[in-house]
Amino acid sequence: MKHLKYLLVALGLVSLGACSKSNEPQQADKQEQNQSQGQKQGQSQEQGQGQSQEQGTENEEKAKLQFDIRDNIVYGVGQLEANSHIEVPEGVTEIAESAFASRKEIKSISFPNTLTKIGKKAFVNCSKLEQVQLPKSLKSIESEAFSGSGLKEVSLPSELESVGSMAFALCSDMKTLSFGNKVMWHRDAFSFSQNLDKIYAHVEEPPMEKWSFLNSFFGTLYVPKASLEKYEEKYQYVNFKIEAIK
Repeated sequence: MKHLKYLLVALGLVSLGACSKSNEPQQADKQEQNQSQGQKQGQSQEQGQGQSQEQGTENEEKAKLQFDIRDNIVYGVGQLEANSHIEVPEGVTEIAESAFASRKEIKSISFPNTLTKIGKKAFVNCSKLEQVQLPKSLKSIESEAFSGSGLKEVSLPSELESVGSMAFALCSDMKTLSFGNKVMWHRDAFSFSQNLDKIYAHVEEPPMEKWSFLNSFFGTLYVPKASLEKYEEKYQYVNFKIEAIK
């Protein structure tokens, strides 16, 4: 057919423009096909993105379920990425012994307002752990709970009652400590945390027995303004300064 048209052109019976026009419908059909394929690819990409977002949400939900929790006690957690922030679920009352020991992926952690106890060696040697948020409900921190961790600052809740032996020992990055009136310390709770620089003691009356962890303290002890003279009388000839909390 094509050869016949060119023959007619040669004979002068059909113009070359007519041949060109005869090809236009075919080109239009091809353009429509290409547009249709492009639309299908776009829809496919949108569906893929939607599936990816749904999968991401599912992964987040799975991450929340990685905790090993039995009878409101956390015994551990599954695989984590580096520099992870951990949120212990609401309802948990206790962190079991060695639950997070030597987990160097953990950078920070927050606890629920239901937590009352952090067990022995719960976070021992978590060298990348820099920040914790301790809840008001917490009553007890057992021995070596945070020993060897990377904590920089510790603020103990006012209702905390006891801190065990070497609970915060070997925390060489710790600079600041704050605590309230009720807490009972083990004498070596902060042993070898030699870079501790500021201690805020929100305690109106100096303790009957001197805080033994102050024996190797060379920073500044901040106390209630109304109690400044009492502390200065209690702690004479020491290596640290005593100032009023502003």
